[in-house]
Amino acid sequence: MAINLNRLKADVKPIKNRVLVSDMYFGEQKTKSGLIISNDDGTSRGIYPRWGKVYAKGPTNEDIYSVGDWILIEHGRWTRGVDIDNGKLEAALEMGATKVLNSQNDDPVSELQKLAEGRLMGVLDTFGGAETGRIAVRALSKAGRYLLVGQAGGDFQMPQVWLPQKAMTVRGSHVGNSPQLRKIIDMVRKGKIKQMPIDRRPLSKINQAVHDLENGNVTGRIVFQPDEND
Repeated sequence: MAINLNRLKADVKPIKNRVLVSDMYFGEQKTKSGLIISNDDGTSRGIYPRWGKVYAKGPTNEDIYSVGDWILIEHGRWTRGVDIDNGKLEAALEMGATKVLNSQNDDPVSELQKLAEGRLMGVLDTFGGAETGRIAVRALSKAGRYLLVGQAGGDFQMPQVWLPQKAMTVRGSHVGNSPQLRKIIDMVRKGKIKQMPIDRRPLSKINQAVHDLENGNVTGRIVFQPDEND
């Protein structure tokens, strides 16, 4: 599996036998004869081999290429836009988190278990990606609960036998209810919940906001305010 890096904010290391590549092109192309090939980014017809420049190799990757070489990614599928921003971990600490973990570390499962002192009984996954789910179910202690509310998407995989052997609970939650909402509002009014960072922008800047979100340049929430001329 190859990972195309759109932007890198911190040191990232590929795991196992994987490889990180950069400079993989997805946009509109023009041939020497003048034929324009439209942008196929994010479409089903865009799933085909592409060239990428090797950024780093995993510790068990024994393929005969080196950092800086160009390789053809034949698998046709990749994870795009790796964004490891330690600044967001610092923001989490400011918001009241007692401990933080960069999930791209060499062994995030062991680190998470260590942070919980070997008694990780519950995980609330507000992102909901394949990697966060993988880390969560492997780090949980016996009789632990994994609650998924995020919807980033991906395949959730775990050995089915873990459910009875570890007495584990895996549960999804889409919405809450009115009493829960009133309780949260009451907690906010009493100052028990810190206000998340809010970036207020004019509605006319919505395209820039989408771009910033896609590139990981937003911490907290963006709130749009109608322009005077709207």
